[in-house]
Amino acid sequence: MMKAFVLLVACLASLANSSGILRASDIEPISTTDETDVTTTDPPETVTPESCPEPFESIGKQCLLVDNFTKGTYQGMKQFCEMFHGRVVKIANAEALRAISDYIYNNKLTTVSLWIGATDEFAEGTWKWEDGTHVLMGTPFWANYGCNNDQSPDGGTSQNCAVLDKDLHFYFNDVKCDSDAGVICEVL
Repeated sequence: MMKAFVLLVACLASLANSSGILRASDIEPISTTDETDVTTTDPPETVTPESCPEPFESIGKQCLLVDNFTKGTYQGMKQFCEMFHGRVVKIANAEALRAISDYIYNNKLTTVSLWIGATDEFAEGTWKWEDGTHVLMGTPFWANYGCNNDQSPDGGTSQNCAVLDKDLHFYFNDVKCDSDAGVICEVL
């Protein structure tokens, strides 16, 4: 119930913002009766539903918030995650991608592409996560498409941010950073 309320408040604040960019200053974090510090540098070794602070939930081995209601640019959604003491998700292995994909399909969240924390904004063709580690390239992460079975990323200098693309079965795809998409946040 609390998760739905937090997301509703975030969504309403986003809609009220006429610039279309959600700022951390637009929404005050909602505290619960448990004032536990949710910022940690090391995730718990075993993630359980009880170990994830609201509004995050246990998906695979991560505490994640999948938001397909609030949409914005990469930068706007990065700020959205920061409001919840998180960051845009890092999907480090195929097991994590499968857990997230299963969650998206099982919860019928398939109508919106979702930002992930991968970008090559700083060095074209060198994809990195927000923590500076390299993004794994090729299959099974990046989408294949078209008659020639071309593989993303292929957008050159104009497409420097990545989403789980709703039109490409929620595999990675490079898009313009000012596109509109939902987001997957993870606890820091």
